[in-house]
Amino acid sequence: MHTESLFKKYSHGKETIGKSELNNLMADIGVKCDEEQIDALFMLIDRDDSKLINFAEFFAWFERIAKDGLSKIVRYTKQL
Repeated sequence: MHTESLFKKYSHGKETIGKSELNNLMADIGVKCDEEQIDALFMLIDRDDSKLINFAEFFAWFERIAKDGLSKIVRYTKQL
């Protein structure tokens, strides 16, 4: 799935997603996160500390991590 389409699926017409949407998005790509992991991941992606993640923030993180594939995202999230 294209990164922007994936983000839009969970933003529900808005320009941002919250923690629960990020958790659902990660589960959709096969990465199960516990509450502590999703909190840490959210803080990492939310670069402007707005308590919401916009597409630019998500895309920058996803592209950086996804270069090595989904397995790196899974390993990375487990380290959080």
